[in-house]
Amino acid sequence: MKIIEKRRGIYSPFTNKYFNVSDYIKADSREHFLKEVRIISSTMPDEKQVYFLSTDKTKGISIQTDERGIIRSLNANSSYDAKTKSFLPVESKSSSETIALNSLIQPRFSYKADTVINRELTKDSTVIEKRYISKRLVEKSMEDYARETFDKLQEIKKRRFDFLSDPSDLNLDGEGLQLLLNELEKMEKSLLETFFGTTTSYEKVVTFDFEPSKEPDQPLFNFVRDRGILFNYKDFRGIETVKLEIQPLQSVLQPVLAVTSFIRKKNKLNHIPYRVPLMVRARIIQDETVFYDGILSLAQHGDVAFLPVRNLSKVRLIYDPATGYLLSADFAR
Repeated sequence: MKIIEKRRGIYSPFTNKYFNVSDYIKADSREHFLKEVRIISSTMPDEKQVYFLSTDKTKGISIQTDERGIIRSLNANSSYDAKTKSFLPVESKSSSETIALNSLIQPRFSYKADTVINRELTKDSTVIEKRYISKRLVEKSMEDYARETFDKLQEIKKRRFDFLSDPSDLNLDGEGLQLLLNELEKMEKSLLETFFGTTTSYEKVVTFDFEPSKEPDQPLFNFVRDRGILFNYKDFRGIETVKLEIQPLQSVLQPVLAVTSFIRKKNKLNHIPYRVPLMVRARIIQDETVFYDGILSLAQHGDVAFLPVRNLSKVRLIYDPATGYLLSADFAR
């Protein structure tokens, strides 16, 4: 999201009086604008989708999973042995590596030395004429402060005009004069902000998990201009809904699924399951504004195929942990 914050100046009630303008920030406000919506596919283990491999008569195989238990590969860390014509696991050797620290890391604390000076005021025999001035405190009004700030603005404008009209009196070179003018411009800008206010723009990223279904139209989140992204809210004025549109695409592997299912029933082989994700065209829209349009894979709504293998030690498989799809299969001779 892009967020624009507007803060009124402390002297905004007197802006029209001193500047005779109406275009200034009269109240604090915050507006949110949807800039971009991204989709990052992630995988979560599903206890309803668990498959087992029988390895009673198979030796010398290795199965690799990720930290969530999702299978990554079969015999991936193996090499082909010409004698046995199988993929044999390779012994992993541990090695220690020296980690180089970032040279830009700086200590949090440092030493600081302060110089303390004591001064004493003494009297001598000199005759001192004493005069007294009576003063009393009078609290200034907000308009008094505004008037003083306005006078400082006029003084800065006059100084800038004098420097530009006759810079020879300053005895400065071009770079020094430019530095002086820049500082005057900063002072003028800060004083003008007390009348006209400030506008700040920044970006904010909101991340959330969403599990899509097969429904063609699904609400992702709600959006309110003055509050930003909300979830499951319907009682705000001006609320808008950002939706996810899904259109399933025809899978080119449907004939393969039918064949593998038939083989699984007719032959007593090891059948290694793998997922064929459902490919969909996804669009994220808000009214007529499209934030995303692309092809996604929905693994949880895809079909499960089976790869028939007689000897598990004679195959090396690589899976895609994000979808469960079979990326590669190598068979020993």
